[in-house]
Amino acid sequence: MMYIYAYGAFQQDIDDHLPALKDQVKQSSGQHIRRIDRFTQLAIIGSSRCVVGHKLKPLCNLYLSSSDTGKTNTVKALQQVFVDKQPIMPLQFVNMVSNAASFYIAQLLHLQGAGLFINSQYAALEKALALAALDLADHSCQHALLGIVDECAEPIALQRKMLNAGEDQPVGESSFWLLAGLDADNAIARIEDNHLLTCWDEVIAYIARAANANTCIAAAASLLDTQLQHLHASHAHYWPYSEALAKQNGQIGYALRAFLAKETEQSRLLHIERNAQGHFHLLLIQRLDNE
Repeated sequence: MMYIYAYGAFQQDIDDHLPALKDQVKQSSGQHIRRIDRFTQLAIIGSSRCVVGHKLKPLCNLYLSSSDTGKTNTVKALQQVFVDKQPIMPLQFVNMVSNAASFYIAQLLHLQGAGLFINSQYAALEKALALAALDLADHSCQHALLGIVDECAEPIALQRKMLNAGEDQPVGESSFWLLAGLDADNAIARIEDNHLLTCWDEVIAYIARAANANTCIAAAASLLDTQLQHLHASHAHYWPYSEALAKQNGQIGYALRAFLAKETEQSRLLHIERNAQGHFHLLLIQRLDNE
């Protein structure tokens, strides 16, 4: 069973322009890091906040996930090539490789393990957790540092278009990270299940079997309206957390941060996300409040 020792998060809503992140990077990491793109800045902020006060084991793997990768840098590079008819600058080209953010994090935190980037429109963090569980189980690593980063593209109108958001609708960006391992000592939570189900009837049966009065059911925005309505009508501790958020991918980070920060009365969280194939990713976490 995988245990969680720490978490770190950064989230902000964006209306008309992208605020600079240099100050947050320096405050979180303690260093002034030059010539990195926005995606890497977000990744550094969240991962640095996660490990504050924790000594990482020598063999710590890094799992960076995202639904869209670094959009702003990619858009600028494409504009240079196809609009300005100019070659891409070398550093900009390097930063377009999404695993470049992993390099900066590993260098900053002195990580000695493997680094893996997971790009998936749906359930990116859940897939990273599944891979980390395999590596921890066969002792390929001693700690796993996992994150999901969602960058807002510039111009903001492009981000709204990508998300099918309204012209004036706020959009968001975020960086959420977990430090995990197999040792129960000093853990704040444990992952009880990370499961993929192929139909809604299986989800209903799973909830009936696994959810108790101490379980909060969190539904991602990707669920169908009829499914959200079913959860609302059937479960007293249903939490439609995404309704209060600015539109963005990777909203699971907000739900996990709020849950681990004890903003939910219940100490168990079942998060449900639906993918484009109509399958469902279920993540069940137990907070260790009294252990």
